[in-house]
Amino acid sequence: MKYEIFSHKVTIERETVDTYGIVVTDQQGNAYTFDDITTSREYLEKFIAFLNEENVSLKCFKIFLELFIDSL
Repeated sequence: MKYEIFSHKVTIERETVDTYGIVVTDQQGNAYTFDDITTSREYLEKFIAFLNEENVSLKCFKIFLELFIDSL
């Protein structure tokens, strides 16, 4: 598994905000995209580093993602 950050812009109540998501690529090359996770690139970079270091499976990723979002 490989986890990467991507950014995109979202307009909320006439204000454009940069948000960050995660792209997960599995061993077969399939990519899964999770949009609008946070507006903090710094926190997400730390989370991505953990996921890549621990080689977290996609199944376990969902659990870790919920914990990460709850901690924001």
